[in-house]
Amino acid sequence: MSKAKRYSVFILVAVVLVGTVVVMGWLLSREEYSSGEHTGNEPAAVEPQEDDRHDDDYIEELAAEPDIFIDDDDTDTEHAEMTTEPIYDEPMHDDDDDDLAITDHPQTPNEATMALLYYLQGITAEHLISIIVVHEDGSRRLCENIAAQLAALGLTENLRNNRYHAYAAIISGGQVVFEQLGSDITDIVTYSTAIDAIQISVQSVSSYNLAENPIDSRITINNVDYALSNRGLNIVTFDTSLGEVVDSVSFNTHNSALHFSRMNLERMRNTSFFIDYLQGITAENLVSVIVANIDASRHFSADLAAQFEAMGLSENLQGMHLHAYAAIISGGQVVFERIGNDVYDYITYATEIDSLQISLASRGVYSAAPDSLVSSIRINGIESSLIGRGLNIVVFDRELGQVVDSVRFDAHDNVGYRNDMAELAMTAFMVDYLQSITAENLVSTIIVDDDASRRFNNLLVEQFGAMGLEANLQNNFRYAYAAIIANGQVVFEQLGADAYDIVTHNFGINDLTIALASAGFYNRLENATLSSVMVNGEEASIAGRGINIVVFDTELGQVVDSVRFDTHRSITFHRKDVDGELLWTAMP
Repeated sequence: MSKAKRYSVFILVAVVLVGTVVVMGWLLSREEYSSGEHTGNEPAAVEPQEDDRHDDDYIEELAAEPDIFIDDDDTDTEHAEMTTEPIYDEPMHDDDDDDLAITDHPQTPNEATMALLYYLQGITAEHLISIIVVHEDGSRRLCENIAAQLAALGLTENLRNNRYHAYAAIISGGQVVFEQLGSDITDIVTYSTAIDAIQISVQSVSSYNLAENPIDSRITINNVDYALSNRGLNIVTFDTSLGEVVDSVSFNTHNSALHFSRMNLERMRNTSFFIDYLQGITAENLVSVIVANIDASRHFSADLAAQFEAMGLSENLQGMHLHAYAAIISGGQVVFERIGNDVYDYITYATEIDSLQISLASRGVYSAAPDSLVSSIRINGIESSLIGRGLNIVVFDRELGQVVDSVRFDAHDNVGYRNDMAELAMTAFMVDYLQSITAENLVSTIIVDDDASRRFNNLLVEQFGAMGLEANLQNNFRYAYAAIIANGQVVFEQLGADAYDIVTHNFGINDLTIALASAGFYNRLENATLSSVMVNGEEASIAGRGINIVVFDTELGQVVDSVRFDTHRSITFHRKDVDGELLWTAMP
């Protein structure tokens, strides 16, 4: 047989074999279909399609105790802990469920169901008030076991037979004090009450309500909404013995995975504290300045917007992502307010209120403002702001004649910070001191020992620049540094290349000779120290951690001051007396 014929036979055999496999597969599939073992696309046998809202977050391992199921996701596209508006990335209800029989609820509890069962058993203690609210739908995957547990709590409404209905209930000390199921899929359940002076109001919204009016379901306790407003069962628990909300969770009983989420209550308390704080900065004796830096919108909730409005502020930061914003309130009256037109805009403003000089700046993240323009609040020329992300607030008391508070609320991540007022005062003193050592009759040496960078703030950077010094000690952790200023002019300045480098310099003027040295932290001078200032052969420096300054008066022909500012941990001040003994004061 020729080679060509052999190839033809091989091809024919291969075709026959492939065709046989295809036919057999088709026959087997038909047999499975007819026997009911293969669901195919038959409508009556379609398994309900799961929604994918939380596909990336499905719980893979669940245990009996619910505390392990913490959803720490904080992305912009999910229901975060402090969602201010509902986010819908799917239809309000699943089209594939329209013909799904009520009897298609899951009948056997899985691990996620067991977690919900255990959780429900724990919310009926005598000292607890527990509020349950349905958002969108809570029935589709609510199995008989969960329904039985809800009934064991004393609840009488059956959610299993009421798809897309609003629902709310309140249990206090194990007793049901309120329960209501929406009359139909368009009904909204609302209720308000007081239990032992605890103000409670609830609102439950179904998917069909949301289609017309996208609003949250709410569980408000003492005027603060604690509901996650996630689809399914939202539960908030108040501990009467502690006097506070101790938990806020949601179980998505619309979805078979029963996705679990827990609110970050610390963030929630920060919001509540922020509202209380804002209420206190409008007193008649106060001038309060508010400036946004980077972003103040992401967790700027409806409650914060309401508080701003109550203060007379008209701009709503919700949705104004990365915009500049600034306002001044004096004696409870808004004297200035502006929000950037877009993320490229920046705001600057200066005014005088009763001899109080105020200047501020706020820049949108992408603004074309000069690089030197950062968010800023200056009171009588002194930078008083923390200059951090979020809303920076400086409060000046006109009766005391001083700044009494400087705080930052990061409304991007919903956390709060307070400026160290003692450090702010020490910074102001250090700036005044640096301004005084540049007189024409003085030779001033500045050296770093160990580290001077950690608390070397923007105000100090600015003052160094005003003195003609170019090095920025920020972000140069444990670097050597030395400078000499003679008669107001910088005659020497050098920053070490790294934390191993050593800076040395000799200087002479008239009968004065100075030898100075500064070593990076991971190196040492010949005498095993990190810094030295020799004036006419004698050690004149304190040589302690931070910025060491020695001042020589050329008219008097002697050292007139030797001080140290520890700008590593928190700014402290140290001084040698005229006999060379070390003095120490927390404040000058």
